[in-house]
Amino acid sequence: MVVCIEWKSKAVRILAKSPTFARNPRHIQFEADINCLFLYTSYNCLGRNADESDAEAIIDMAGKASLADQQKQVQENIHSQIKTFCASMDEILLPDSKSINESSESTSQRIPL
Repeated sequence: MVVCIEWKSKAVRILAKSPTFARNPRHIQFEADINCLFLYTSYNCLGRNADESDAEAIIDMAGKASLADQQKQVQENIHSQIKTFCASMDEILLPDSKSINESSESTSQRIPL
């Protein structure tokens, strides 16, 4: 994925010199950043079982998807990764929370209000 960063910076510099794209180089940078994030987060969602054909499929999707679609997918991927991370941290930091929640639920069911 380091190649993506190198390619992105070269592409942005080249396009920024073009009169067609020079009007808004920040937008070009934004599109390049979203494209890289799309590649990073999509590949990361595949996990450790990803192989070269999966990476090629993601690159193909990145070429076909609009900027808005890529941005939406990046948001969904990051949200999923944060949820997974938080669930893992809950298991580590609150190992007894499941048993505590179950006991408090059973206690609240026995006590009439």
